[in-house]
Amino acid sequence: MPHYHFHLWTSESEVLDRDGTTLPDDDAARVHAKQVACELIKSKEPQRRIWRLDVADEQGATRFQLAFSAVDESLDHLDPSTRELVERSAAARAALMQTILESRFLVIKARAMNRRALGRPYLAATDGRRVL
Repeated sequence: MPHYHFHLWTSESEVLDRDGTTLPDDDAARVHAKQVACELIKSKEPQRRIWRLDVADEQGATRFQLAFSAVDESLDHLDPSTRELVERSAAARAALMQTILESRFLVIKARAMNRRALGRPYLAATDGRRVL
């Protein structure tokens, strides 16, 4: 049976699923991802709408992504065009937040490289993971 990893992208960081879950196929992984997203979005819908799950296989290849806005039940009362607008807005905000996170990572990496070039020891880490 395939082994899947459910990596969470929040507005502030990426939380890697190092253990993963064994499931029969991609359809079962989609159902599991939806259950996880629904549980995580409860009671904090507006703040967590921009979150997403990246579902990867054993080799680390992304099989699919699930945006939390797509499973946000608090949007069910909206007409389809309004819901689509909210989902697109959440996706745009998520893309912006991911760009900001990646920029912060590059700044940390550049600082570490600069310090090392000057012969100074410097350990750079983000979210508990070593950068250099």
